[in-house]
Amino acid sequence: MKHKTRNELLLEQMKNYELYLKKLSKEKPELAKVEAREALVRIGIIDKKGKLRPPYNGEKVNLDDFERGPKKLIKK
Repeated sequence: MKHKTRNELLLEQMKNYELYLKKLSKEKPELAKVEAREALVRIGIIDKKGKLRPPYNGEKVNLDDFERGPKKLIKK
């Protein structure tokens, strides 16, 4: 039996989630909208009020807003 890599497991989970959302959109469209909205909030594209967050709304962001780890100090 072949062991799956982390990438393969992640891709499998993403495909399963996509199939779940497709099925949900056909059977219960209102619940699918709620699920999709919550996912957008979790990944930081929209806030809890439904408004786009920077940079998706056109606002500029700091150079290190999307990096992991401690913030960099930018001296002027």
